[in-house]
Amino acid sequence: MNLSEQNLHQCTLPDGKAEKLFHDDNLPGFGIRVRRDAKGRVRRKWFFQYRSKADGSQRRVALGNVDRPAAVPPDKARQAATALSVKVQVGEDPQKQRTAAKQDRKRLLLDEALRYLADRKAGIIGNRPMRDSTYKPAKRYFEQHWGPLAKRPVASITETEVQEQLRKIIDQRGKQAARAARSNLSAFYVWAMHEGIAKANPTVATHALRQNPARDRVFDDDEIRAIWSACRDDDFGRIVKLLFFTGCRRDEIGGLCWSQVNLDTGVLALPGHRTKTDQPLRLTLPLQAVEILRQAPRKTGRDFLFGQTGRAFSRWSYEKLQIEKRIAETGHKFPQWGLHDIRRTVRTRLARIGIKPYIAELVIGHVGHRTGTVPIYEHYDYGPEIADALARWAIALLAIVAPPTETNITPMRRIA
Repeated sequence: MNLSEQNLHQCTLPDGKAEKLFHDDNLPGFGIRVRRDAKGRVRRKWFFQYRSKADGSQRRVALGNVDRPAAVPPDKARQAATALSVKVQVGEDPQKQRTAAKQDRKRLLLDEALRYLADRKAGIIGNRPMRDSTYKPAKRYFEQHWGPLAKRPVASITETEVQEQLRKIIDQRGKQAARAARSNLSAFYVWAMHEGIAKANPTVATHALRQNPARDRVFDDDEIRAIWSACRDDDFGRIVKLLFFTGCRRDEIGGLCWSQVNLDTGVLALPGHRTKTDQPLRLTLPLQAVEILRQAPRKTGRDFLFGQTGRAFSRWSYEKLQIEKRIAETGHKFPQWGLHDIRRTVRTRLARIGIKPYIAELVIGHVGHRTGTVPIYEHYDYGPEIADALARWAIALLAIVAPPTETNITPMRRIA
C-alpha cells in the first residue's frame, strides 16, 4: 500500500485484533502502527523500522501521530523516514541515538558538576584529591555563578550562553570571579567529554579573560588608611582588618571557626588542612585583633565566624567592589589591588620594623626555611618570637590607621 493522504482511511484495526502494522510499498521500513490502548481507544502512529547493523536486531522509531492531536502529515512522516533510512545505510543507529539524546536531556549541568567534583575530591581523577579549600569555591561557582544554566542539559549549553553568563558575572562579581568560573566550567567539560556526556567544550569559543600579571604591589601608608577607613563594621570589614593584623591568606580568615580561636589566650590555631602548606599555623594575636574577633556576632548553629550560610565567607568579589566604591567616593585615586596585596604588605612591613626574615616567614605561614635536616633536628615553634613580631607590627599598623593626635595624647607629668 502507498501510504498517502488518500489511503489513510484503509489503515484500520480489524475486529478482534489489538495491533496491526501497515507497510509502505515504496519506502522499506516506513509504515503505520494501529493499536488499541489500555482504555480501548484506537491510536495510529507513523514509524520507521530497520535492522541494526551492529547486532542485527529489529528496531522501530516512532515518527508521530497519524491523527489529531499533533497529527504529522504523510509527506512529513515520509521525509523523516527517508532521512532515517539514509542514516541506517551509512551505519548509524537512529533508535540508539534517540535513546542517548533522551539520556543527555536528563544530564543536567549542576547534577553532573557535583558528580565531577565528587570524583575530584575523592582523587578518582586528577593528580591528587581536591583540597576542601578548593572544592568549596568550585562547588559555589556551579551553584551560584553558573546558576542560570544549572538545570540545563550539559550537552545543550552553547558558547553564546556561556559568554552571556560570563558578562553577567563580570558585571555582578568582577573579572576575577568570571575568570575562575570559566576555568572551573572548562575543566568540567573536559571531564564531561571523556565521560561521553558532551561532545564539545562551550568555553573554548568564549573570550579568554586575561590573567592578572604577577603582582608585587605593596601598599603605602595612605593606601593602608584608605582601605582601613572603607571597612565597615561587618564580616568583610573585620576580615580585612584581621588580614592586616596577621598577614594570613584570605581563606584562612574567611573560613575561620570559633573552635580555632581562643579569645582568652588570644591564640589563633589553624589545622594543617586549612593552610596552603598543609602545616598547622599558630599565632598569638595582638589585643586589637582579639577585640575584632570579640565583636564578631556568634550565629546559632554555626562554627564559622564569618558568612551568612552554612559555609565559610564567600562574597569576596562583591564586597571588595563595595570597598572600592567607598574609596572612590572619597576622591582617593586607588590603583588596581587585591586582597593578597595585604599579605605582601604585612611581610614587607615586618622587615621594615626589624623582624628577622625567618620569623617574618613563620608569621605568614611560610615554611621555606625549614628544609633539609632542619625539621628533623629543630622542634622549636618560635611562638614567643612570632607573638612579639605581631605585637610590634600591630603598633606600627595602628600608628598608620589611627595616628595619635592632640586629643588622644595624655600628657605625663615629669617626676621631680
